[in-house]
Amino acid sequence: MYATLRRIKTQPGQAAEVARLIEAEYLPQVEGVEGFISYTLVDLGDDEISSVGVFTSEASAHHANETAKSWTAKTLAPYVASPLEARAGSVLIDRR
Repeated sequence: MYATLRRIKTQPGQAAEVARLIEAEYLPQVEGVEGFISYTLVDLGDDEISSVGVFTSEASAHHANETAKSWTAKTLAPYVASPLEARAGSVLIDRR
């Protein structure tokens, strides 16, 4: 398994709107990536959000990050205060 970790700083007071757009527009795209397992979005406070996506392969995790970068640049530009930080890596422990 592989996970994507993303973090973004939103414009003041825009975290909820960014979450709404992610759920409505981005999540359907990432759910369509072959190997998709799960997606979690976390409000870190102070106008910052972070997500964790879990995928079956490294290729699918990297594909999801590229999709996220492109979608964020196109759709979220008016709502964000910094570029999307996106990384992917091998899952070492997964306990549910």
